[in-house]
Amino acid sequence: MKKGFTLIEMLVGLLFIPVILSLSLALMHLMKRGIDSEITQVDVFKLQIRQYLMGAGNVQFEGDSIIGSFDNKPFVIAYDRNRLVKTPGYEILLEGVKSVSRVGRCLNVETQDQSLCIELP
Repeated sequence: MKKGFTLIEMLVGLLFIPVILSLSLALMHLMKRGIDSEITQVDVFKLQIRQYLMGAGNVQFEGDSIIGSFDNKPFVIAYDRNRLVKTPGYEILLEGVKSVSRVGRCLNVETQDQSLCIELP
């Protein structure tokens, strides 16, 4: 018995190459469009901090730290070496922070570029 491919098998195999190439080019185009988005680190920080503060129970402020619990798990958001860090773990929420303060119902976060006011619940 001879080993090898018939002409039909080769043509079917070659038919898949353009299909795979077109799918991969379309996927690469979608990935490139996603990279060019205008979402900044500050935008992500605003969403994260609002999620923690709205879902947190008994939020307390001590100096430049926020203490609370989210989904029955305690957390602390603290100012540490020009960053806002959430512990336990060590999740960096925002870098380039100059100062953090609370004025009334507003959490003021001063970064290198701008000043943010996060409304507190």
